[in-house]
Amino acid sequence: MGFRRWNYFNSESPLKDWKGKLGPKTITFKVNLDNGCTNTVVKDLVVLTQPTPSFTAADVCSGEDVIFVNNTSWTQGEISYKWDFGDGTTTTNSDPPKKYITSVTLTPKVTLYAYINGGCADSITQEITINEAPRTCDFVAKPDYAYGFFGINVEPMNSNGVVGGQNNVDYTWVFEGGGNFKTKDVNAAQSYNFAQDGTYEVTMRATMRQTGCMCSVTKSVVMNRADVNQIQSIGVKVYPNPTNSFVNVITSSEFGSNVNIQVTTISGQVIKSMNTQSGLTQINVSNFSDGVYLVKVSNGQKVVTEKISVQK
Repeated sequence: MGFRRWNYFNSESPLKDWKGKLGPKTITFKVNLDNGCTNTVVKDLVVLTQPTPSFTAADVCSGEDVIFVNNTSWTQGEISYKWDFGDGTTTTNSDPPKKYITSVTLTPKVTLYAYINGGCADSITQEITINEAPRTCDFVAKPDYAYGFFGINVEPMNSNGVVGGQNNVDYTWVFEGGGNFKTKDVNAAQSYNFAQDGTYEVTMRATMRQTGCMCSVTKSVVMNRADVNQIQSIGVKVYPNPTNSFVNVITSSEFGSNVNIQVTTISGQVIKSMNTQSGLTQINVSNFSDGVYLVKVSNGQKVVTEKISVQK
């Protein structure tokens, strides 16, 4: 039986690290047989720069920027990169931010490719975690005179307009004037009694219980108890009138849960149209020209029309 000799290695298939000593190398491969026969092969090769790609990225919530920190190392030469974010998007930036939007927890596999100009290339793939954010990041508000004389009821709503809380979500309600309440899960509605008529800010914060991911929204709500008789009789109230900025439209639950509101000129040209739920809807008219407009509120069977005057 014979043996093979790789320069200073007796291994049949040796590994060699030149430890940063780059450039042309000559390799001699000599084979010695037991019968005394030998043969030698000499070949030249070039040792090029090899990058060692590495990166870190912290877990984030849906909608937040993932900050990828590039920790790639190499001894010399110009380097370039390519990131594959695992969702069909790429970039060649060195330390890119990336935003993932997801309704469920996502664990994409991200790959960083490192290329040395005139040298070698390598890559690394790591899995990151994008935690789901609450899907109920909006809310509806409607009068709740059964709760209090200046009562209002608020309830979470998702982006599709479906009203109701979400399992595994904690809600914090902040009512201007001092009210601060906590609700949770599907039974997340909250009522509050204001001190008097007026316009108030209400803030809802929704927080995923397991991940801490949060969203927040603040809205202006109007308590106008003085017009409760009109709301009870026809189900609709439009105010203030005249106005120079906003028009508030209140519809009762008896009027209907699916409401269409149109603002038109006197001649019937539609300026704005929207579908909403019963309760309070605020319409911005600050960019309207001075004049008289019609606000038409419909539940699909009944139409209530009110005139408003815009004066600036």
